[in-house]
Amino acid sequence: MDDLPHFKDDDFRLLFLDIDDVLNSVKTSVVYGTYPFPSTVIVSEGRDPRTGAATNSLTLLDSPPVRDVGAFDQANIKLINKLCKVTDTHIVLSSSWRLGLDVDQVREMLEYIGIDSSRVIGRTGQGSVGWNRGREIQEFLSGLEGDMSYLIDCGLVTPSLYGKSLKPKSYVIIDDCDDMLDEQKEANFVHVEDLEGLTLANAVDAGKILTDFAFSIYSLSK
Repeated sequence: MDDLPHFKDDDFRLLFLDIDDVLNSVKTSVVYGTYPFPSTVIVSEGRDPRTGAATNSLTLLDSPPVRDVGAFDQANIKLINKLCKVTDTHIVLSSSWRLGLDVDQVREMLEYIGIDSSRVIGRTGQGSVGWNRGREIQEFLSGLEGDMSYLIDCGLVTPSLYGKSLKPKSYVIIDDCDDMLDEQKEANFVHVEDLEGLTLANAVDAGKILTDFAFSIYSLSK
């Protein structure tokens, strides 16, 4: 799978990633004039999710746009990249920033702000009225094990995973919002505080969930 060079069908882990208050924070948003957080997305060679119009150049949508990647905390972004590399984990975007984008646009957007897109396999779907984010994550995991073609047809998973039935060895949810299922809160959830965004301690906690060895700060420093 050329677009997922690190992915192993029988040995993979997943990180369900939020953006606001994780890759940025109240601090960075105040400094860059983007507080409260914009629902900004970046697309190229795709469709404007608001109008359906074709676009073939890098476009910032909605207002106020984040025109400077400095509005995202680069230390936080590097922590996510480091965590994924050390634990051999792939990313599924669960943030509201995913809405209106297919998996290719999600990968491009995350690459633009500094996330290693070769580690991104998809995005969660938008659940029915009354669903919380945890339920949307659960449905994505069920889809990986079941009808992968549905996820691919909906633009939620990269097509290179077509025909596979996949179950991650472990998964972690990193989010500032706690609208998760009870069992996820107990075993799979790292809660991030909005004022500072992702911390080193958060990343270590995520590593402990993802791996079966004594994960520590030293694990991330390799």
